Amino acid sequence: MNGDPFEFAANAYALKATLTIDGEDRCVMLFSLQNPICVMKNRFLYDNSTFFAINQKVLNLRQNIDVVIIDDTVYLLTLAGEKLFNMERSYKAVCSDKTMEICQAEIVTDADQFQRVASSGHNPRRFVSFNQARFERMKEAETRRQMATTFRLTLDADGRIDTSTPDMVEKLIKILCNKGMLDPFDNVPVEVSSASRW
Repeated sequence: MNGDPFEFAANAYALKATLTIDGEDRCVMLFSLQNPICVMKNRFLYDNSTFFAINQKVLNLRQNIDVVIIDDTVYLLTLAGEKLFNMERSYKAVCSDKTMEICQAEIVTDADQFQRVASSGHNPRRFVSFNQARFERMKEAETRRQMATTFRLTLDADGRIDTSTPDMVEKLIKILCNKGMLDPFDNVPVEVSSASRW
């Protein structure tokens, strides 16, 4: 960027280059979502046989990169990368839409408790990987009975999932968002960070 870097409050920086990878030119951008301008304490510069304290602002390109973009593919290396795309607002919007849809399907006993727990903590982020096909199957009473047995959920007399406790809400969210799976050796429910088909 042209201009005086001290005239604005920088909160990130980007490095852009064209690299030849496997014979192809690729556009590569690196983003660090930290202020690159800083005052370095206890740092000295050697010049003309003397060390001088660096007490002015300097450009400090950190080694920590939060986002890498290669051509049209984005790689988020840290959660700070979500800020670049304003993802927090996006996953909260997805969470709100999906919790409303779940409550309207009348498969849970306590819609207020479900919405309260779903919109707090890490749960909104989980809804980014919401599995619509699982939700559609969960609308079937037989599927809910199977999932209740497998994942230790409680059903009421009408076959709805008991969401009166935060623990039960968390379990349901993990199942619907591809975070709840079965251990292949012990056949017990486990939480996973992500899952994809082989």
